[in-house]
Amino acid sequence: MKLITNKKTYENVEGIINSERCYITLDKVHDIELGDTIRFVTDIDEELCTLKKSDYKIWECVGNTVHWDKEEAPTPYEPTIEELRGQVINSLNNSVEQTIYAGVDVKTSYGDEHFSLTANDQANIGNIFNAVVMGVEEFPYHADGKECVIYPKADIVSLYVSMQTLITKLTTHGNLLKQYVNSCEDKDAVKAVTLATELTGKLAEQEVKVLASAKAQMDAMLAKLA
Repeated sequence: MKLITNKKTYENVEGIINSERCYITLDKVHDIELGDTIRFVTDIDEELCTLKKSDYKIWECVGNTVHWDKEEAPTPYEPTIEELRGQVINSLNNSVEQTIYAGVDVKTSYGDEHFSLTANDQANIGNIFNAVVMGVEEFPYHADGKECVIYPKADIVSLYVSMQTLITKLTTHGNLLKQYVNSCEDKDAVKAVTLATELTGKLAEQEVKVLASAKAQMDAMLAKLA
């Protein structure tokens, strides 16, 4: 069918006309300025219907789509501050988990290698490290995409330290960010929070304190293994 508006005719128009609300598709992007009426005729110019702009609250053409509606577009739902906090906290939890799972790079006896840290990987590395604590000097394991090899004690310790350092850093940062989110009353500020957001003020001081304590405890443990 054809669409006629503003003294211009557009052919190869597709869609089912509805006088209440409708989306009609043009054959290509026109971004036309609709006139006060839209007239539809068949391909052989038989009259179909004529619509008047004054009867509609929405009357527009965007790209290749002509849209009219007797009702206003519904106002987008605006979440409450509590709902926004929940959404952002869920996103932070997921970001922390996925970043940990992505793993760490560790320099081993076999070169620079990458180790994933899924929940199972963390359990396996923890078990291997416990074996080292019990006195073993080497243990089989594998880096991502590589065959299982024998790693000496020093490599196992390096892998465990890298894992725990990453986990502690991310969980600490994520938890403090969640504290900030829960205390924030500004919706835009809450929406802007991601795992990359830097902490400020007392929360930043707390992060430094926690990470320093964790490092001191790790150093003390490693000293006993030396």
